[in-house]
Amino acid sequence: LSSVIIIALLAVTPAWAQQEAPPATPPPSLTESAPVEAAQLTPEEQEFLRQAAEFYESLNRQTGIITIAGGKVTLNVPETHYFVGTEDARRIIVDLWRNPPASAEGVEGIILLANTNPAIDGWGALVQYVAEGHVPDDEANTINYTELLGSMQEGTEQENTWRTENNYPTITLVGWAETPSYDQATHKLYW
Repeated sequence: LSSVIIIALLAVTPAWAQQEAPPATPPPSLTESAPVEAAQLTPEEQEFLRQAAEFYESLNRQTGIITIAGGKVTLNVPETHYFVGTEDARRIIVDLWRNPPASAEGVEGIILLANTNPAIDGWGALVQYVAEGHVPDDEANTINYTELLGSMQEGTEQENTWRTENNYPTITLVGWAETPSYDQATHKLYW
């Protein structure tokens, strides 16, 4: 059985915004709250917005049928979202969200909501292809996803110790975006 794993991540303030006095939060003019006139923004907030817009425009945003994993998997990304490939995903994960470079290894891309900027709207779903091998039907039907999630959360907490020691922001694994399931008719495990 081969599977595509999609994991949601929360982002942190981008590295280029980590200046002596960065805005505490992204300015509301690019979020879904009421528009703010440019004259109301501080110079730091204006620079933050300029760099965020420049970063967003540099992304190769794709929708529709997208082939990944060397042609083994096809995604159909609707207009409500967009996909960025391996290189843009690495830039987002490592450069923007300030994760260790190893965090981007094996990532085929990221799916984000349409018209959202990962420099301001801080989440995306990482897409990885993992050739896990065969899972017998009787084993796939008995996986306890609550226990699996708990184990993954414990591993995240252990990783946070390393992240703190190496000056990376900590992360929190909140839960499943969608509870994993096994389709016995097609012999596919979705998680």
